[in-house]
Amino acid sequence: AITSEFRHGTIRPTFLFTPARELVVGAKGLACGAAGAVLGVVAVAITFGITLVWLQVESVDRAIGTAGILEMAGGIVGATLLWGVIGVGVGAMIRNQVGAIVGTIIWLLIPGPLIQGLYPKVGHFLPNAASDAFSGSSDSDLLSPAPGGLVLAGWAILFVVAGALWTARRDVP
Repeated sequence: AITSEFRHGTIRPTFLFTPARELVVGAKGLACGAAGAVLGVVAVAITFGITLVWLQVESVDRAIGTAGILEMAGGIVGATLLWGVIGVGVGAMIRNQVGAIVGTIIWLLIPGPLIQGLYPKVGHFLPNAASDAFSGSSDSDLLSPAPGGLVLAGWAILFVVAGALWTARRDVP
């Protein structure tokens, strides 16, 4: 949502039309959060729909009741919403689309789980662990879903505010 504008130079007219760069980054964060929620709803509908039908066809009893399934679905949709916001913040700071994506994936695959494994008291406050908790993972080293969602929301706010401040203080290429 923002790295491609920097890459193609379309960010210049965007900032000319709306000189308050913080508003632009914030609006992009809201738009990407909404898009993330829509994608989350679609993913949950497809995945849960297939899974629940399959379990019914195979006559397998569910270990989770309807309330638990709805809570998990809400957490997954909420997590995708917040990851959309985080993506805008990261993209506003890094500006290079490949760098932002690869850097985020590397963080999620190496330092995040490493810190989580070595220092679980600290690790469960990292974005990836908070996302897992919010999405209903049953790992005992995670927060419960509601605190996990609040922690992930805090990370989303932190990243989008940092991206907005970073963008406001840098020249446009």
